[in-house]
Amino acid sequence: MSEVIETKTVLVNGKPLPFGYDCKSLTYDMGDPEITVRNAVNGGSNVSIHSENRETSIGMFKFDIFPTNDVDSNDSRVYVRSLKQNVGSNTITVTSLKGKTLRWSGLSCTNKIEFNDNPDGTVSLEFQGDASVIS
Repeated sequence: MSEVIETKTVLVNGKPLPFGYDCKSLTYDMGDPEITVRNAVNGGSNVSIHSENRETSIGMFKFDIFPTNDVDSNDSRVYVRSLKQNVGSNTITVTSLKGKTLRWSGLSCTNKIEFNDNPDGTVSLEFQGDASVIS
């Protein structure tokens, strides 16, 4: 189940994003498993059997950043590459304006990164890993 979070802060690996991000692009999946429902017969009556598909318990978080092409420590290409190399070890924490916190851990940046030289362009980042924790 998805809900809208009026975002106050987004932390990646415990630090605020060093680049602006498009808050309208924030999309997430909390990692709840798919439920499969089947029919069975028990004593001549139909009954439904429900099972969780734990293979689908994958948390996902994606957003777009506004890249920079500075050739220094603030270069978005260097930052994104560091996220890609941090396989299974990224964390994302989102705090809403009402103080609710969602946290994903054990994340990998899974999408192929495409940079756009357009000044108004964005770079999409998609992470997958453990299901989220709400606090």
